[in-house]
Amino acid sequence: MAKESIMGTTIRKAFLKDAVKKVYPLVIFVAVFGLICYGVFYLLIVPKTPAAAEQVIAALISHGYEPQDITEQYIAQNPDTARNLRQCVTAEKEDVHFEFYSFYNEKSAVNLYSTAFTLIIRTKMGTPNVEIDKKIANYCKYTLKASGTYSVAMYVGTTAVYAYSSAENWEKIDYILKEIDY
Repeated sequence: MAKESIMGTTIRKAFLKDAVKKVYPLVIFVAVFGLICYGVFYLLIVPKTPAAAEQVIAALISHGYEPQDITEQYIAQNPDTARNLRQCVTAEKEDVHFEFYSFYNEKSAVNLYSTAFTLIIRTKMGTPNVEIDKKIANYCKYTLKASGTYSVAMYVGTTAVYAYSSAENWEKIDYILKEIDY
């Protein structure tokens, strides 16, 4: 009888050892797959934080631009579309033109993005071109390199950006956008 229980215990230990060897890779796979899914979910769902106008002004100054707050002029020229405008900042240097808009609601930012997007398509589209359209969480970014120009239309939450330059100066715009985490 003692022999059977020792033999049974040995068989159970061997069975458990074999089961652990087979299950262990599956557990590792599920854990890694779960982390990857979480990372993708985080990137797709977590919204960007809209930049404050002060942050944009500081970024423009750090890149050698002289930003202008044209909120009042924009409201005077566009009374219907500017009802929800909080602030409008522009800057120009050489061939780089940069506009930043802050609104009281996201719908107004999306509308300005749509207007800028349409303007880019109508006036800057050419062949060959490189178009990138990215929509994630609370932001959308459209870029176009065509006919020797680079253009950006985007919104993040309640803010919108419209910018353009010559194709060779595209990095100047992107440096500003990166500095404000756009």
